[in-house]
Amino acid sequence: MDFTCVEIKNVKYIKLIPLDRKCKKELDLTTIHREQELAYLNIYYVDNNKNKKLLKCVEINNIRPGSSGIPELHLSVYYDGSQFYKIVLKLNGFIYHNSVVDIKQFRKKPPRFANTILITLALIVLSLLVFFSVKTLKNNRSGSIVSDSQINKDIETEQAAVEQAAADQAAADQAAADQAAADQQAAVEQTAAEQTAAEQTASDQAAADQVASDQAAVDQAMADQATAEQAASEQAASEQAASEQAASDEGLLEEEPAIESELVDDKAIVYFNPNQSDLTASARSILYQVLQILKQDGNLYVEITGHCAYYGTEKGRQEISTHRAENVYTFFINNGWVPVNKPRLAGLGHQQIVTKDPNRQNLNRRVEIIIKSTKEEY
Repeated sequence: MDFTCVEIKNVKYIKLIPLDRKCKKELDLTTIHREQELAYLNIYYVDNNKNKKLLKCVEINNIRPGSSGIPELHLSVYYDGSQFYKIVLKLNGFIYHNSVVDIKQFRKKPPRFANTILITLALIVLSLLVFFSVKTLKNNRSGSIVSDSQINKDIETEQAAVEQAAADQAAADQAAADQAAADQQAAVEQTAAEQTAAEQTASDQAAADQVASDQAAVDQAMADQATAEQAASEQAASEQAASEQAASDEGLLEEEPAIESELVDDKAIVYFNPNQSDLTASARSILYQVLQILKQDGNLYVEITGHCAYYGTEKGRQEISTHRAENVYTFFINNGWVPVNKPRLAGLGHQQIVTKDPNRQNLNRRVEIIIKSTKEEY
C-alpha cells in the first residue's frame, strides 16, 4: 500500500498517512534545537516496492526558540483520498509553510513499457496474418487465380500497416515525453512560488516580532512608571500614618463615642470598632433584620462595601475594609441566605469617607449594604 512519510535532518523517516483513503494527521517534531540555524524537512511518497519519491522539501531558516526554549515545530498533512495532498508547517505557533501537492503525478505508471508490449503484440499479430495469408495463397494457388502482383500488394499493405503502427507509437512516446517535460517545468515554477511565499512569511514574522518587542519595551516602561508611582504613594501613606500616630500619641484624638448600626429603606449601615473587623452586637442586630428581607425575596440584587477610618492608627486600610465586607457576607451565608444573583463585594479602604473630622472617625468604620429589586437599579 502506498503511503507518505516525513524526514528531517536526514534521520530515519516517520510514516505519516496511507494513500488508499481520505486521511489527516498532525505531528510534533522536536529534532530542531535552539542553536540550529537551518533545517530541511522532506516529505516523501513511498510505493509498494518501498521506492521513495520526494513530494516536498521545506527549508526552515527562521528558527527561534519557543516558549519552552526549544523551537516548536508542528506538521499537519491532509489527503482528500483521490488527488490533493495538503502540507501545513507551523513554527512556534505561526504558519511557516502551506502548500498543496497533486499526488497523481507521483503515482503515474510509466506508459512506455505498456505501449512497447502493445506494439510487440501488434507486430506479432500482423506477422502471423502475413504468414497465414502467404501460406493460404500458396495452398490455393492451383484452385484460385491469384496473381503474384496481388500477393505482393497485400504484403505491402500489411507492411505499411506495421510501419504506421510503429510511427503512431513513436508519436505517442514523443507526446508522453513532452508532457513529462511540461509537468517538470510546472513543478519547478510551483517550487519557486512556494519559496517566495515562504520568504514573505518569514519577513512578515520578523516584522511582527519587532512590533511585539517594541510593545514589550513600552509595557515595561509603563510598568516601571507605575511601580515608581506606587512606591511614592506608599511613602506618602507611610508618612501620613506616622503623622497620625504621632497625633494619637500626643493625645490629640479624643475617645470616640460608640455609634449604633442602622437600617433605612433599602440601605443598611453597620459600624465597627477601631482596628477590628468583627461584628458588634449592634451590627448583628441590624444584619438579622436585613437577612429577613433577603430571605423573603431571593431575586434581590445586593451590594456590600467595606470602609475604614481616614485618621487614627488603623493599619492596612484596604485589607481591614475588605475583611469587614467579607464578614458581613459570611454572616448572611452562615444564617441561611442562598442568593440567586451573586452579590457585589468590595473593600474600598478610605476612598469614600463620611468625614475627615479626627474625632468622628467612627462614622467611617462601616459596611454599607445596598439592596435593589431590579438589575437596572443595581
